[in-house]
Amino acid sequence: MDNDNAPMVTALLNAGANVNTTDCDDVTAAHHACFLGHEDALHELLVAQPDLTLKNNEGKMPIDDAVNKGHNGCGRMLQNAALQQLPEVPKLQVEEQAPTAAKRSACTSAG
Repeated sequence: MDNDNAPMVTALLNAGANVNTTDCDDVTAAHHACFLGHEDALHELLVAQPDLTLKNNEGKMPIDDAVNKGHNGCGRMLQNAALQQLPEVPKLQVEEQAPTAAKRSACTSAG
């Protein structure tokens, strides 16, 4: 991938390419983009929501390639994408309850 391949990435994904396809070394397009520091191509890949936990045959994920090569922009993009993929945590509904007789008794006898 060179830096001008973002439009090609978009075209391939729009044509139905699997964003998680790997080569013979289990390297995904996200691995390649991070290894080479190609933020534009990585952005297009992230729109398709790739599995960022896929490891190549060296046991590395795309974030590892970005960090090891010093491509901080790609690393930040991956972190943001991972945060966006986290499920939303439902808010806990807490109802105020009157203390039970046992709690009232324990509180009054302790004081």
